[in-house]
Amino acid sequence: MKRVWIVRGGSKGEREEPALKHNRSIIGWEEAGDFSELKSRNAIREHLKKVYPGWPKGKFVSHASQLDRFVNIISAGDLIIMPRKFQKTVAIGKVLGGYEYISIDGGTPCSTRSVKWHKHDVQRNKFKEDISKHFKMQGTTAEIKEDSVFKRTLEVVETGEDPSPPDKPRPESMTATNLILYGPPGTGKTYWLDKKTEEYSGRKTGNDGKGSKQGQTRENWLRQEFSSNPNFTR
Repeated sequence: MKRVWIVRGGSKGEREEPALKHNRSIIGWEEAGDFSELKSRNAIREHLKKVYPGWPKGKFVSHASQLDRFVNIISAGDLIIMPRKFQKTVAIGKVLGGYEYISIDGGTPCSTRSVKWHKHDVQRNKFKEDISKHFKMQGTTAEIKEDSVFKRTLEVVETGEDPSPPDKPRPESMTATNLILYGPPGTGKTYWLDKKTEEYSGRKTGNDGKGSKQGQTRENWLRQEFSSNPNFTR
């Protein structure tokens, strides 16, 4: 099964536009050089120790894990969410190839991956609260394991459109609700219910879009009508 990752385009968002322009995911790390031959987290950690000898020990562990994801773990076909710095949007794309240390626009070579960006400006709130914690993190990469995020991200890739709103309510006609009406047999409850259901469906929709001027659901309106009918008892 393919995975979903958040990959940032630089600590200040400086690599976001080049990434979108060139269909790349770009994390930079120019000072650290080429990671192509570093095939494990431990190898990357030892390399970082040589490049940044003044770092505290914990920093090596954290950054080695994040870089290992980008260099060795992310696979072709995985999905990437790139938060747009200083914006309330994200870009969504699909990974096409492996790690490459190349120059972008003639600049210093940096760490990149080939990505097909399908959408540049999806509103962050389309993903509800399930990944807000990741947007607040400052690391280079993070895996998103929530199934709802995978489905929403895949929807963008497959359709090219914004994802459906989180927890989108089903239309009233699709809502499965049991409505039980109690009353003496032979008083026409079934006939009455059929007629009232037709009446409700034909009523003018109120401002709230729920099908009545008072904004009542069908079931609540039917209960109210039933209780006020002298031919029935509850």
